Amino acid sequence: MTVATQWRRTLSRLRAENPGALDLLSCLCFFGRAPIPREALERGNHLNNASIHPLLRDPIRRQHAIMVLRRAGLLREDHEGQTLQVHPVTRYIARDTAMRAGQARVDEIRHDTHLLLTAIDPLDPDNPANWPRYEQLRLHAADTDIEACSDDAVRRLLINLVHFLNAAGEPHVALSMADSAIRRWMPDRDEEPAVAYGCYLAMRRVKADALFACMRHQEAFQFQQETLELIRSAPGDWDDEIVLLGRLPGACYRMQGRFQDALEADVESRASHERKFGREHPHSFAVTAAVILDLALTGRSAEAVLEARQASIDCLAFYNDFTHPMALFQRNILARCLWLDRQYSDAVSLMADVHAGYRTLADEGILHMDHPWRLMHEIDFAIVRRDSARAHKTDDSDINLDVLVVEIQDVHRRCWRALGANHPQTLAAAVALGSILRRIPGRRAEVIRMLAEVERRYESVLPGHPFSRSCADYLAMIRQQPARDEIPGAEAGEDLLDMDFTPLPITAG
Repeated sequence: MTVATQWRRTLSRLRAENPGALDLLSCLCFFGRAPIPREALERGNHLNNASIHPLLRDPIRRQHAIMVLRRAGLLREDHEGQTLQVHPVTRYIARDTAMRAGQARVDEIRHDTHLLLTAIDPLDPDNPANWPRYEQLRLHAADTDIEACSDDAVRRLLINLVHFLNAAGEPHVALSMADSAIRRWMPDRDEEPAVAYGCYLAMRRVKADALFACMRHQEAFQFQQETLELIRSAPGDWDDEIVLLGRLPGACYRMQGRFQDALEADVESRASHERKFGREHPHSFAVTAAVILDLALTGRSAEAVLEARQASIDCLAFYNDFTHPMALFQRNILARCLWLDRQYSDAVSLMADVHAGYRTLADEGILHMDHPWRLMHEIDFAIVRRDSARAHKTDDSDINLDVLVVEIQDVHRRCWRALGANHPQTLAAAVALGSILRRIPGRRAEVIRMLAEVERRYESVLPGHPFSRSCADYLAMIRQQPARDEIPGAEAGEDLLDMDFTPLPITAG
């Protein structure tokens, strides 16, 4: 109570001497606990609807207010990080003071906070270079009741945050945020359909993506169909949403093992994307990756190589950066297709370049080590190196299998931790590990136990899927074969090693 009284005296003195600084402090106190990007204030000069707009549009007054708050001990400024931070006690007292002034004042301040958050929205949640900023925005949005805001720009920010969380490999958090927003945004279609209904439909689209990423495939497909019905019956032009929702059927068909149906759906979706956005566009790159995967899954590896090579060229031309995450993602797809087409030397060389690129992104804090793209790459890289001896017609002695086992074991653990035990990518890592272990004398029993568990999980999560049946056949083959060290002659051993089951990814990204 003594501390609170002293703090209120400081705020009362500030109200009398510099009310603009107090208004700024009140707004900052309704941000979250994370550091506040100073850029939010600098870009806020165009926010005409903000109650503190007169202060924001005058850089001299704004800087003076920050200096006053800093000298009063009410604000900390990090010049290196270009952020501002308010002490928790100051936040509590300033919020309490606003609440004493009435709910209308609280709503006004909170709305200013929401608007300032939109000022630093990069407007491109697909680009990993923007993810650190979106992480900052996510931390603040969670503390500001942002779902309650009806402003179109604020709702678009929340849609971008859900999209970012899904792209960054946190679909469960994305789904929770989307559900909360959809409940709050249920629109009255007689009022402002072009604004309120548009945001509602866009949030439903990103929720469908999150449902799929959470392995709720059938539910995602049903939700997508319901959303399409809503879009087609709604007034206005929703072509973008219809085109983007068209990606989901192909993904759901792959999960059902209907690879030819997936190819047909994704080819149609790609045509729609290219008509709407053009061939060299991130949305088009994503659906092209799905088409390439479908070609690989249907055994058309030569066509997949041609498509992947062109997609890699287009992607590099668009980003003009070999280490851009999307450029690395497309080059990894090309390397995988080269491996499928038995062009092992080229596949190993390209995979090594991609691996170095992903390591650079992790060192720079752009793409973390457990992002699904990197985990998928590391599984591919292990498989390509597993088979690299075939490119030179040598045996496994040219490969350090023990090192490869340690690496793929680490990838498997990270997939389990980041994606879950039953995720197809986790199961693919386990199969890859088993295929490497079976080349090492004395590890056969371990491989059989591991693959039996993988078979059980495949049948649980993808019942009747070709991968589930192939895993069962692969396990049966290993059980019937003698151990590697019991095979008389290297040539026979090589023949058996050509019979690996290697599950390809069934999600395009």
